[in-house]
Amino acid sequence: MGVIRIVQAERTVGRSMLTGWDFYYYHDDGRWWGCDQWGLMDRLVNRLPVRAVSLGRTVPEPEYFAVLDTASRDPDFPRRCSEKPRAYERPSGTNK
Repeated sequence: MGVIRIVQAERTVGRSMLTGWDFYYYHDDGRWWGCDQWGLMDRLVNRLPVRAVSLGRTVPEPEYFAVLDTASRDPDFPRRCSEKPRAYERPSGTNK
């Protein structure tokens, strides 16, 4: 089991969506953040605030886009009012 996309409420743009990361961690600030293996090691070794960790997941392209579409339309979260990526979101189409 792993994470393909995380949707969370975000007060400035309605909702934020994280996707494409190796790991996701839940921070003391009440938000999920994405990171690579070195970012996770840094947080754990230096005892930076991490409440939970989940692994990212690779799936076939049709399943990936179906999950993205479902997450984008999730009625449990406010409608996104901005399409500008936040600093913690990986721009679509990038692998690193």
